Amino acid sequence: CLCDEGWSQSLELAFFNEDESGTSGTCGNNEQFIFWLHVLNLVLCCTALLQQLLFVGSLGSLKRAVPGLVLMLLLITASSRRISNQNAFLADDLIYSFFFANAFACMHVLLVIFFDRY
Repeated sequence: CLCDEGWSQSLELAFFNEDESGTSGTCGNNEQFIFWLHVLNLVLCCTALLQQLLFVGSLGSLKRAVPGLVLMLLLITASSRRISNQNAFLADDLIYSFFFANAFACMHVLLVIFFDRY
């Protein structure tokens, strides 16, 4: 299968791909779209991180905001890694996978903290 320009076959999580060139899948991966999604994620996470840092009023609220700050830092690092290295695939690149997976673990901690209050 030959893909149009700008499109490719995703090799992300392709553990059982017999052909290393990736010719056994469909052309559903738009590299520019994925790049701009990570840029948007980076901008939004930086904005959220700055808002959290600017509106921390006391030491108690800072302690409650630590998991959120860690979440934003993990997502910023993961997006920066993917923007700087287009071949940093999930479950293929250890650094990107580490930060991405730990961001989801941090989201679960935030959910527990949020629902524990109510």
